[in-house]
Amino acid sequence: MKYLVKLNLASIILALPVFAAIELIGNALRISRITGWEYGKVERSVTLINIAGFLLTGILIVYVTRRILDNRRIAMITSLLWFAYFSLFVYLFAALFPMTVHEDEPAPVTGLIFIGILILHFLYVAIVQACSIFLTVREDE
Repeated sequence: MKYLVKLNLASIILALPVFAAIELIGNALRISRITGWEYGKVERSVTLINIAGFLLTGILIVYVTRRILDNRRIAMITSLLWFAYFSLFVYLFAALFPMTVHEDEPAPVTGLIFIGILILHFLYVAIVQACSIFLTVREDE
């Protein structure tokens, strides 16, 4: 039971970076309107934050796999479980902060970009976790 809680905690942690990246991209127009910054500045800032987040996510995946999940092979299930928590976060964010200004809505093609980001995040998590688990030198061997 204790390990199940760890798996869910790890899944929540792995869902947060992709949630933040997608919400920043989807709400760039809203951020521009609220802060008063020009859209180009917001777009550059979001891009830099997403690149830094991508790099830090790799470190986070290794840390979560090794420290929280004890580097077990069952930890690979978190490469799928994070999607449920991601969906929950998106639903809660949309319910708490609805789009009230029509001009803040992103372009329709943004959904395709989000699908690509989700697929890449899944592959990234799975590959980094597999490398973390299977390339670790075990003390007992």
